Amino acid sequence: MTLLRTIAGVVGSGLRRLRRHPGSAALLVVGLVAPVAVAVAVPAYSSASSGRLFDRQIVDDAGTDAGGAGVTSASDRLSLLYSFNRLSGGTRSWEDVAELDALLLDGARLPVGAVDRFVETRPLPFFVDDERLGNLSVASVTGFESDVALVAGRLPAAGASPVEVLVEATFAMQQDLTVGRRLVARTGTSA
Repeated sequence: MTLLRTIAGVVGSGLRRLRRHPGSAALLVVGLVAPVAVAVAVPAYSSASSGRLFDRQIVDDAGTDAGGAGVTSASDRLSLLYSFNRLSGGTRSWEDVAELDALLLDGARLPVGAVDRFVETRPLPFFVDDERLGNLSVASVTGFESDVALVAGRLPAAGASPVEVLVEATFAMQQDLTVGRRLVARTGTSA
């Protein structure tokens, strides 16, 4: 009971001081809220504007250059290096970015240290033995082989039928998946 009286006394005292000094209270609130608002607003605006610029330069068919890529100058091409990534939002098919990929690797004559390509599907319903696992994405990145440590099994064979995949160890343990189990993805009309 004493603890509740102490808490009530502290809260009451604080409210009385706020009534006596409303200007100081308002400045304190502004001083605490403003940095948080700026820290949240700047990245949100930056990401959205980068996405809009990317769409205007690549997707807009009006004003495309001779190659049809929608890029008109060397400075525009270099500005795409930041925008052309998974974090810039939206989804693009390979056909949408193939010309840009060729430009960055061959046409721009830039010193390229490394090229990694990341591909991810939209979430698809996955099943094991007719039991639904949930909606999962299938992802791939080039050159991952040197960065993974296999717990069981082997690396997937390229071009295998059915398609071979790696499953993250924690997820495999949670879902009781073992090497050789068949995962089925349903894409609406086919499996």
